[in-house]
Amino acid sequence: MLRTAGVVLGLLLAPGLCWAQAQPTVDLTRSVALAPLAGQMSTPAWYQNDIGFWGTDMGFLFEHQGVLWILFGDTAKDASGAHIEAPVGQAPADDALGAICLEPSVQCPAFVPWFSSGADVDAYVAANPPGPGELSWQREGPPVLFHTYEEGGDTKVLPIQVINRNVTPRAMIVPIPGPGFSNYKLGSEAGAFATFNGPAARCDWGCPDGFDCDPALGVEDHGFLSADDGGYVQCILGAPGCHDVGGLCTDPSSPFPGAVARRFEIGNADIPPVGPATPSRFITQSWVTHKISNPAMTTVDDFSRFRSIYWPGANDYGPPDGLPSSRQKVFMWGRGGVSFDGKAWTYFAYADMPSYSPDGDFEWEPQYYTGTSPGGFPQFSPREVDAAPLIMNTIGPPSPDEPWLAVNMISVRYIEALGKWVMLYGGGTQEALPPGPGVDPQNAVKVRFADHPWGPWSEPQQFFVSGDPTVPPSGSVPDTQFGQGGVLAHKDCTMFGDDCAPRESWWSLDFGFLYGVNIIQQWTMPRLFPEPGVDLYWTASTFDPYQVVLFRTRVNLP
Repeated sequence: MLRTAGVVLGLLLAPGLCWAQAQPTVDLTRSVALAPLAGQMSTPAWYQNDIGFWGTDMGFLFEHQGVLWILFGDTAKDASGAHIEAPVGQAPADDALGAICLEPSVQCPAFVPWFSSGADVDAYVAANPPGPGELSWQREGPPVLFHTYEEGGDTKVLPIQVINRNVTPRAMIVPIPGPGFSNYKLGSEAGAFATFNGPAARCDWGCPDGFDCDPALGVEDHGFLSADDGGYVQCILGAPGCHDVGGLCTDPSSPFPGAVARRFEIGNADIPPVGPATPSRFITQSWVTHKISNPAMTTVDDFSRFRSIYWPGANDYGPPDGLPSSRQKVFMWGRGGVSFDGKAWTYFAYADMPSYSPDGDFEWEPQYYTGTSPGGFPQFSPREVDAAPLIMNTIGPPSPDEPWLAVNMISVRYIEALGKWVMLYGGGTQEALPPGPGVDPQNAVKVRFADHPWGPWSEPQQFFVSGDPTVPPSGSVPDTQFGQGGVLAHKDCTMFGDDCAPRESWWSLDFGFLYGVNIIQQWTMPRLFPEPGVDLYWTASTFDPYQVVLFRTRVNLP
């Protein structure tokens, strides 16, 4: 911890860093749910209305060759909550790959609408209002095209298949999708990449430089994933069901005791899919990490660590232009853990842009941010244990501590119209947290802004307010997402009318919550009235009903 503390102190003492700059502000009155994007309440493409798709979550989005790829998590095939199934002969899997057309292209059927901007989205949603018997916000959103397969005379959703090139010769069991990105390259080097959250990292797989091996830790079986496949949940040897696998890799620089690394998978799509009916396989390599857990990822056109923050505009944070360049990078952020004690510190790293490799053997060597020099130059190390947490709390002594306890996943994008990096995170939990410091009774999604990807980040603002689930909906003014016209289910909502979000029958939650936010950079629109700003489009998962919803929020310039 002394090494990390010293780096953070060096960052705080760097000259010219201002902690109290005017920041954009959120207009909560213009933060609205536009439409269900994927789930039981969404409107599928007309030729995919019977493919065994009911509910899903996450929805990590990125653009690749004129298509918005969407990586969905656990996907249910019907109202019972049963998961989608892989074709006969493939490993069990239950995650799905969808797509929205951004422009006319060979990858999108000619009869499918395309959406190049937020204006296209708004016009489509306005032209397709809720039908008879539907909820007040059950408009038709941009249709999501799913990859499918034929079996037994039926057309079914095709799960994502993850093939690990250097750990096991067979498909991974139960991969958990994370964010993805396009490398924007041309020809044989062009590729779409995705990450997948994997099991606890075993020592015999090899621990990263600087990590420790804790022989007292083992793994539990988890669903389809047995200890022989790597396990998933770490445990202390001697506990019931804890298997000895020779120890787990731990990060000694983490504020968490026994901070176990995970074996993430990162890979490129095997033969880039064309259309909605081609295989969705990813050929991956392993990436053992602790600090970049629950990651956010994006790509930039031109970044060099040898440029000072005092050279305005020197780095181009826009999307890559596709031209050959060694300065196109993949940016990534993550937290060393999701806890309820303020220590869910955020870290930043970058990697050189990889090229497509048919066997997944592309270059992937992340460089971890360690601080900023007095001259304003960001510093990086290939050793994750050297990484410094980002400054996330600037009221009083600057600190990496997160003031809100419910952080969930994060999404980060550079929004050119704001000239800022934007970070979304937060939401709620399936149980109401007891009142106290760091507990948001409104279960809001939070937003922060920064001039540089490593910060310093502004104080969090409310971005979208869910409401207090412990207060029964009144059935009058729709001032909570748990009441009439809201996107979240509540056990008491139906007492007052029939415009309530439905509750899933396969779990017994008293209320739903938001998580898994994702910014859609491609649709964000500059606005001049009533104040200069942008309309920012984003998605979030709702845990009851189990689906992904499309939102729009107005952010005003300072």
